[in-house]
Amino acid sequence: MPLKMPQHSLMRATLALALCCSLLACRQSPQYEFDLIITGGKLIDGSGSLWFPGDLAIRGKEIVHVGRLKDLEQKGRRVIDARGLWVTPGFIDIHSRSDPDTLLHPDSLGKVRQGVTTEILAAGNSDHPRQAGAGRTPWEETFRRLQQGELTVNVASYVRTGDVGRLVLGEDRRDPTQPEVAAMKHRVGQAMLEGALGLFTSPPPAAEGILSGEQIAELAREAKAHGGVYAAEINVAAGIRNSVKEAIQLAEQAQIPLDILGLRVTDRRARGQLQEVFDSIEKARESGLVLTASLSPYSLMSEEDLQKALKAPWVSIGSGGATAAGDPPGGEKPRPHGYGAFARVLGKYVREEGILDLEEAIHKMTGMNAAKSGLRNRGLLQVGMMADITIFDAERVAGPATFLEPRRFAEGIEYVIVNGTPVIESGRPLDARPGQILYGPGKPNS
Repeated sequence: MPLKMPQHSLMRATLALALCCSLLACRQSPQYEFDLIITGGKLIDGSGSLWFPGDLAIRGKEIVHVGRLKDLEQKGRRVIDARGLWVTPGFIDIHSRSDPDTLLHPDSLGKVRQGVTTEILAAGNSDHPRQAGAGRTPWEETFRRLQQGELTVNVASYVRTGDVGRLVLGEDRRDPTQPEVAAMKHRVGQAMLEGALGLFTSPPPAAEGILSGEQIAELAREAKAHGGVYAAEINVAAGIRNSVKEAIQLAEQAQIPLDILGLRVTDRRARGQLQEVFDSIEKARESGLVLTASLSPYSLMSEEDLQKALKAPWVSIGSGGATAAGDPPGGEKPRPHGYGAFARVLGKYVREEGILDLEEAIHKMTGMNAAKSGLRNRGLLQVGMMADITIFDAERVAGPATFLEPRRFAEGIEYVIVNGTPVIESGRPLDARPGQILYGPGKPNS
């Protein structure tokens, strides 16, 4: 007859077995507090404040700790040693000319290799947007195509006045009737509900060229009603003075925050006009208009004008260019903007020329761009922000791309992290696609 184990002995044996299994499971699959820790770097938080030493901890897509950490190997599933490097928010390209289809190309590396983690488009970035699918607007179609693909970086978009005009008028080049303007206004509101950041106007030729300032102001008021902003690209043909004056007048009519994209002078006869332009911008700001601008370090013909503009506290950095994707030598020569704008500022105008402090330059690439475009949870190294992070060597960072040799990637960018996932590691691109669509304040539950 088999011996029967006493009940209390059976319970002890069961508990011991469970404890052994638990210890074995822990040994096989350790439970880490953080998914990624960045340690030993010099942190610039993107607000314009001075740098400070510290560690960053990331859980999932979010920054959950900023400060000092102990026992890093036990707490972090992965640890990046950033000693001797600068750790900043990922750069936000507020003036991108990238095409949505190009952004889906796995070789679209021009922007991310210079530290860009978010590109802000004018939806479609084309004067002839694709026909939307049944029941979808062009902005919804653009977002749908991007969502169905795999993105390396984040993407947000304005709604273009030109696209709105073509939806209502087709290719007719005539003054719209008031009912047609009302239909355009409805389309702007619809785009804002679908996630647009605000209204964008580009220079003619485009549907903007057939709308009066008051009609565009009506569209801008609709964007403002949904929390959006007004972004106006410089009209080189009209001249920088007239272009800025018109944008200010329109924004004052609509009482909407204005961002002037791509400050630039291409006519040598216009050199020296920048002070007059700055005076008009300062006057508008003093009157209460929320007014900012952006430029690329490849923009102004006069180096003196460029340096003056870079130092203005209301000017941020945008590339003004498209990202590169499978850009073969011998094809149409691209502009250098999409390869080197941000790294060029850090190398030439921070390290070499001393035009900007490093903290100021980073603010102009990150926190300032996030704030004026209405992007939430981006642009700062703070607890609760999304983990878009750029890590670089300040002694080596450079944007060697030029108009003669534009296909030269940025140097000195060691790590780029998008939504908590590294996409550049030790200066080399990884096969990772963690980018996502970022929506404006008008989209419900965005």
